[in-house]
Amino acid sequence: MSSRSRIRYGLAAALLALAGLLVPPSAAASTAPPPSPRPYVYVSGRPYGVALSPDGGLAYVATGRLSPLRVIDTHTLQRTARIYFGSAQDVALSPDGLRAYVTSPGTVYSSVNVVNTVTNTEIGYVGVGDGPLGLAVTPDGRRLYVANSFSDSVSVIDTASEKAVGKIEVGSTPADVVVSPTAAGRTSPTPATGPPLPCP
Repeated sequence: MSSRSRIRYGLAAALLALAGLLVPPSAAASTAPPPSPRPYVYVSGRPYGVALSPDGGLAYVATGRLSPLRVIDTHTLQRTARIYFGSAQDVALSPDGLRAYVTSPGTVYSSVNVVNTVTNTEIGYVGVGDGPLGLAVTPDGRRLYVANSFSDSVSVIDTASEKAVGKIEVGSTPADVVVSPTAAGRTSPTPATGPPLPCP
């Protein structure tokens, strides 16, 4: 090989090496699969509450004032239904998943709307206090408790008759409620007993 050829060969090798250094890592690893996009499901309004069916296959999403209750297939991430009743603030399911309970605060009438999850239709409603927000069902499915933020109370609903059977006065502006895993539905609220807890 002549000296001129060796020089050309050396320059070509140097340029190739430099090009390899300048190639971005993502381009150099072109055989790697591209990152998958983050999965999401678009819903209208502002999603405030969500509840899953017992098998986890469906998500019920409350999307706020003047917006519907959305039903989403969690396997396909597709919206399968929407149910309108003014507003959908929060949602809870019965233990068997056959009923969805949705708080619907209104300017004139506030309620908990009852949805048949088989047909995705509203089948009833129960009047509650002003500004209902969070809600929870007892493990046996017999009682539903609803936090009424504007009337400083918790409504107690009998799910069999779909009627309010009691009201518990609480502190200012309750926003949510949870039920003990061992709680059972009672015919009426049980008053608190014992001395009051000291304030911090």
